[in-house]
Amino acid sequence: MQIIAKCPICKSSWILDEKNQDRRVKCINCRHIFRIPKLEEIPKAADVIKRAKSSVYVDESGKTFG
Repeated sequence: MQIIAKCPICKSSWILDEKNQDRRVKCINCRHIFRIPKLEEIPKAADVIKRAKSSVYVDESGKTFG
């Protein structure tokens, strides 16, 4: 399976292998470091985003705040 990663800073996107899930990656364009979630975390994250009334922040440990 492949994961489409999108940098939260510069919005550039690229395709990663499944082995990159639950890892921090560096954007190939702007060099910003961000975390790729585990595939099983994605439905939970989507639910948090739908319920949020403002911006959603995910810290380095994967905890979401909104």
